[in-house]
Formats: sequence, C-alpha cells, structure tokens
Amino acid sequence: MTSQEKLFEFFYILLNKRKTTASFIAGHFGVTTRTVYRWCDSLSMAGIPIITTQGKGGGISLMENYSIDSAVFSDSEKLALSSSLNAIANLAEGDMSDYTRAAEKISSLVSNASDWIKIDFAPWNQAGTERRQIFDTIKNAILSGKQISFDYYGTNQQHVQSRSVQPWQIIFRGQAWYLWGFCNTRMQARFFKLSRIKNIQLSRLKSTVRHENSSGEESGTVYNQLSEFPMLKIQCIVKNSMLSYLLDEVTNVQILQQKEEEALVQFMFPEAHFTLGFFLGFGSAIKILKPKSLAGKIQRECERISRLYK
Repeated sequence: MTSQEKLFEFFYILLNKRKTTASFIAGHFGVTTRTVYRWCDSLSMAGIPIITTQGKGGGISLMENYSIDSAVFSDSEKLALSSSLNAIANLAEGDMSDYTRAAEKISSLVSNASDWIKIDFAPWNQAGTERRQIFDTIKNAILSGKQISFDYYGTNQQHVQSRSVQPWQIIFRGQAWYLWGFCNTRMQARFFKLSRIKNIQLSRLKSTVRHENSSGEESGTVYNQLSEFPMLKIQCIVKNSMLSYLLDEVTNVQILQQKEEEALVQFMFPEAHFTLGFFLGFGSAIKILKPKSLAGKIQRECERISRLYK
C-alpha cells in the first residue's frame, strides 16, 4: 500500500470512527506516531477539519457534523453499493480485501448506515483451497486479459477433456458458480461449472475474442441454456426427514398433504441428465407417483444397482 493509499484510508477511518488515537493508527499501518501526525497536518492543509487533543480521553477526530459532499451518490445509493461490495467480499474466494476496504469507505459516508442485510456465498467447508485458487486464477485472467487452460469433467463424458478458454465472466446462478467464456476447443461461447474444473493454469496468451454482446442479450442466451430442458410435473411422497432437503433444492414445492411421517408434494422439475441422480440421492425416503415414466426409470436403475452389488 502506497503512502497516498494509507493517508486515504486513514481519512476514511476517521469518517467511520469519528475519533481514534495516534497509537491505534500507527499500529494499524505499521508506522510511527510522528508519521500519523504528519498525515493530520497534510489533511488539515487540504481543508479537512482535523482536531487533535492531548491527555486522557484525547485523540484524533474530525470536526463534529463534518461529512463529504454527497452530490455524487444519495444515501440509498451508497447503502446499495456498500451491500453489493460486502456480498462480493464475503465470497471467501481469493483476495477480497479491496472490496472489504471499499465497502467500509462507502459505509462511512452514509449518515444512517446499518448492516440491514448480509449476503455470504462462502461455502460451509472452508477447507476448499483448490476452489479458491480456481476462482482467483479466473479473476486474474479476466482482469489481465489473459487466456486460461484446465481439465474439465463434463456431463456424460467418459474421459476428462483439456480446455483452453478466453474468460469473460464468473457467474453465480442457482446454487453454483460458473465460468462463461469463449472455448478455443469448441470455438464457441460456453459455460463451465467451477466445481468440475481441475488443474487450472494462467496462460501467457492474450484474449482476442471480446465479450460477444455488452448489452447482455448474449449472456441471457447463455443463461437460458440452463433452463431449456423440458419440465416434468412431479408428484411424490417424501419422508419428513428429507422434506427440508427437498425444499432447499426445489423452489416450487407444493405440500398437498402432510402426515405424521411423510408428505405428499408436487413440483416442476427439469427432465435432464441430472434428474435421475437427483431423485436417487433421496434413497428410500422418496417415492415418485407421477410421471410413471420417471418412476419406471428409477426402478430400472435401482435394479441395476442391486445387481451390481450381488
């Protein structure tokens, strides 16, 4: 952090705390108290009303009722910016300290700032160092305009595939993170689920294919790839011990009948490559009533599993 950056952050600490001490600031930045007082002189010369008092209860503060001109953003806009930056800072993927500091600085400019919402995308398992490294590598590639390469475990593929990609965006949709970019291997825009990426490397090659449509129409087309599957109207009986899990994973569950040990429910679910695996994950805690075609597929798959273990 440069001296100018430290001085700027010192100013925002004063805006946020209103009063602090030279020893606290010196410890925070790893400088001497003499340097802190020089910063006070610099801010005073810039027209910022710094007040320093000696003795017990003394310290460094801004003149009461001082605030920066708020013509650029209204308080509600500052709160929105602060909440967004805090959400990004809570990703726990790579170095997010810049976002944390920016959120603190913006919050200090709001007269009625309050932590009314907290958005935290961090995984419960904090040991996921590999995913953090993937996230950070992609972020750095996008910001530096570089390409990346990685091994990818796609759907219904028997072997891992090596991919070379020109990254555009990291996207959070549903309950997962995705990379959206131009795949040099397939020569088209593609989605890649971050959890399926292994052995990621930052390339020296510059990205040459720009974001296809800055208006967002193209990104909307790519998003829709996740919702192009035909929908099934599911009716099933689920044990109460697994009902909460179903409610976590499916957003449109209707509880038609609730009994002591089980519930009759109905919801829409995509007919896709992951459908069978999703319902098999419930084991014997779920019984599909409709559609019969899905019930038959689950029954046949269970028979194959049973033969596998005989």
